[in-house]
Amino acid sequence: MDEVIVLSRAERNDRGLTAHRAVPTAPVKLLLAATLALLIALLVSGGSVTHTPSLGRPALVGIVRGPTPLKKVSSGLVKSPNWSGYAVVGGTYTNVVGSWVQPAVSCPSNAQEDAAFWVGIDGYSSSDSDVEQTGTDSDCNKGTKKVPGGPHYYAWWETATSSSVSSNTIKHTVEPGDAMTAEVSSSGGSYTLTLIDATEGWTASEGPLALSPTPAGASAEWIAEAPEVCKSAGKCSYTKLADFGSVTFSGASADGTPLSSFPSSQVAQIDMGKGKKIEASTSSLSDSSFAISWVTD
Repeated sequence: MDEVIVLSRAERNDRGLTAHRAVPTAPVKLLLAATLALLIALLVSGGSVTHTPSLGRPALVGIVRGPTPLKKVSSGLVKSPNWSGYAVVGGTYTNVVGSWVQPAVSCPSNAQEDAAFWVGIDGYSSSDSDVEQTGTDSDCNKGTKKVPGGPHYYAWWETATSSSVSSNTIKHTVEPGDAMTAEVSSSGGSYTLTLIDATEGWTASEGPLALSPTPAGASAEWIAEAPEVCKSAGKCSYTKLADFGSVTFSGASADGTPLSSFPSSQVAQIDMGKGKKIEASTSSLSDSSFAISWVTD
C-alpha cells in the first residue's frame, strides 16, 4: 500500500493545496495557527496526521467537495454550479474506470482558483451524501512565506459517508501531461480506490475500506470540478474554476459497460455554470470518450 499524507483542510490551504473532507477540532483561527507549525514539520519530514470523525456528518471547513446541486436543462443535459462531465444513474454501481491526461492550469493572478479531475461513485444527487472518488487536483493561490503560489498538482483519494470520512493526499508526483487512470470498485460494502500515473510510473491503491453505513452506489461519474470553500460550517461558496484549457476522459466505463453503451435515459451530460453563464462545457460522447473545455471569462 502506498504511503499517504492525511491533512486537514486548514493544513492543505496553508500548503496551497485543495483540502478534502476533514473534521475541525478547534476554532478556525486557533486551528490555522496550530496547523501552520504542523505544516512545516510535514513538509520537512513527510509525516502524516490522522483525524477521527465524530458521529454524524462532520462539519466542513476549508476547500471541500461534495454532492452537487443539479438543474435539468433538457433531456439528458444537466447543469451544475461546480461539476462538468458525465454521470450514469438509475442503477447500483460497483465499479467505475476512466483515464485522462493531466492538463496544465493557468494562474495569471495567483488568486484562489481550483480544478479537480476524478472518477467516482455516488454524490451525483444532493440527497446522496456518500462519495468514493480518486483523482488529481490543479490549484492556484497566492501562496505563503513558506510555500510559493500555484499552480500546484497532486493526487488524492477520498471516501465519505454520514458517519465516517477519509481524505488523503497521495505522496507521488503529478505533472501536466501525465497519463492518469483511475478506478473505484466495491465488494460487499468495502471499497478499493486505485490511481495510476503511467507517465511517472507509479500506482497508488487504497483498500479494501469497509465503509459504514454502506454507500448506495447510486451513480458513477467522470468529472472536472470546481470545489467549494467553507469559511465555517454552512458558510460555503464555490471557488473560481482554474483555467485548464481542456481535458479528455477516455475509456469511461461502469461495471464493465462502456459509458457510450448505457441507455440515454441513464446518462447525464453535465455542464458547469451559474445562471446563464457556462464555465466548463462537456462534449458529446465518442466511443466512451469526451472532452471538457474551460470557457473563457
